[in-house]
Amino acid sequence: MWPPSVFAADETETAFVVDRVIEVLDGLPEPWFVHVSLLRPHPPFHVPAPYNDFHDPAEVPAPLPAQDIDHPFIEALGAWGFTTASSDPLEVRQLRATYYGMIAEVDHQVGRLLGAVEAAGSTDRTVVAVTSDHGELLGDYGLVSKLGHHDRSFHVPLIVRWPDLGGVSGTVVDDFTEHVDVMPTLLDLAGLPVPEQCQGRSLRPFLETGAASHWRSAAHWEFDFRVFAGIFGLPLVDCNLAVLRDRAGKLVLFGGLPPLYVDLERDPDEVAPVAEHPAMRTYAEDLLDWRPGVVDGPLANLLATPGGMLTLTDPGV
Repeated sequence: MWPPSVFAADETETAFVVDRVIEVLDGLPEPWFVHVSLLRPHPPFHVPAPYNDFHDPAEVPAPLPAQDIDHPFIEALGAWGFTTASSDPLEVRQLRATYYGMIAEVDHQVGRLLGAVEAAGSTDRTVVAVTSDHGELLGDYGLVSKLGHHDRSFHVPLIVRWPDLGGVSGTVVDDFTEHVDVMPTLLDLAGLPVPEQCQGRSLRPFLETGAASHWRSAAHWEFDFRVFAGIFGLPLVDCNLAVLRDRAGKLVLFGGLPPLYVDLERDPDEVAPVAEHPAMRTYAEDLLDWRPGVVDGPLANLLATPGGMLTLTDPGV
């Protein structure tokens, strides 16, 4: 087991944030909106006792093998250094066990927060939404961090609760939702208008009945890797990818590299993407129809570093 962090469980940044939020909620006049941003679980991978040994490394799921295809992007992922998982299987299992312990710590602190809402008598009339900005590869495909086109980097939880709505409870929704749906949902539940420019849709129908009519049949996401343009020898504007993912497959369309396709019916773990597939053309047409043209703004090529701002340039310039 990795040792616990030097901080006690009530001294972590998660405990600190929750403590401050509980203080703010005490006597806060209604109506109120509070956005609680918890960094964990997130690198560096350490967690205080007792969470550091909640999970036995020998019993956590083994990581998925590296993706089996000759493709410049997949080959480059391992060349970035900080994204490469340890070659020691036990070390990777320990990483996963520690990450699960970090989740347990956050779960406990969220429970404290919800307990404060309940103590204030506000549970039934308070909308609670819990989600995350990204996932974590945790050694799958020989990688760590949040990157690329993998479901494990982009498929995140979304839990919404509002007892006063009187809808369904304990329901797991298997439809495709996106983060653009969060704002319209919260505004709708608060009885406020949703701006026309919002691309997402309110999830209220799922909360009321567990289903929604005419819902989206696929999810989309993008990843910009211009920081590593020199590895590919590509112009900065071409260092990006876009994904269309439905139940049957996933197309990864690159700005300056060959596309990839994953047949999810045959390969649900995405270990064997292919360069050619009969469905790719249809997926590409749908993805290009969804995706606007790429136009760089004035800040697109600025990179914030500990030493100050850097301006990225095309390779060879």
